[in-house]
Amino acid sequence: MTTYIAIDIQDIDGNVLFICGEMKLAIEYIREMKLTQIDQDVVPVIDEEMNCTGENIIVITVEA
Repeated sequence: MTTYIAIDIQDIDGNVLFICGEMKLAIEYIREMKLTQIDQDVVPVIDEEMNCTGENIIVITVEA
């Protein structure tokens, strides 16, 4: 099971639109803003020593 610390919703230019901690909230935001999900990635969190922390961020890319 993948552990994640945040869900990051961004547009195709990489601008962060919304950050949350629950997938239900992310899906609701996308639905309410009438956005279309075009991609979803899991990005590992890297610490200052360039080591993976074991935590991840889910990045959802959307377009209007």
